[in-house]
Amino acid sequence: MPDQSARGPGRPRVLSREERRAIIVEAAEALFLTRGYGETSMLDIAHASGMSKRTVYEMFETKEVLFSAMVLAQHSFAPSFAPPLPGGSAAGDLAAVLTRMGDFVLAPTQLAVIRIVIAESAKVPELARAYYEQGVARAQAVLAESIAVLAKRHGLAVDDPLETANFLFGAVFCETLLLSLVGCAEALPEGVLAKGVLAGRIERVLAVMGPGLGIGGAGSLNGRSAGAPGSSGSASG
Repeated sequence: MPDQSARGPGRPRVLSREERRAIIVEAAEALFLTRGYGETSMLDIAHASGMSKRTVYEMFETKEVLFSAMVLAQHSFAPSFAPPLPGGSAAGDLAAVLTRMGDFVLAPTQLAVIRIVIAESAKVPELARAYYEQGVARAQAVLAESIAVLAKRHGLAVDDPLETANFLFGAVFCETLLLSLVGCAEALPEGVLAKGVLAGRIERVLAVMGPGLGIGGAGSLNGRSAGAPGSSGSASG
């Protein structure tokens, strides 16, 4: 795509700054994932995006800044992890949020980005910092926010939503994420990466942790929690 900001009279509609940024980030992501971070130059990204090298540097002063912008774009996911609408059980609502998180975290693109960070962080520590700040910390905050909403809705015993989010994330995803990152997904129990990601594991984790959170009948993910307010059929708020 030609750099439309440099065209003369009669040029098509000039792209806005945000549109050009998005095109550059998309091109960078494709190159980082196929060639690797270290093997990709800003000139490569300029060519792939159809922008001039000057335009790329005007938008992103370094390749590290561009990588950070790519991670941020990937993790603009807050609406995707919002708790379900009221009416379900505490266990069912938590399972829904964790399932959405798993679908994102275990997606091939996310695994590829994490591998890049691991491979390059010794040489470029800024990558690890950018990934943590724009990716991991944001994911933790979004999950914690959802848990806080569900704690209020269902009267759960959650003193620290962020700590609870980290416990749940580690218990549900840690083994699968690690094995997937090192290319040993075949060692996972059969069906763990099938559609409906980790449903069985999520149910088992909630069955174990549920009582401590004040969830009755944690194993029932489709109906209301046993003993929860409104379990006789009335919808909770």
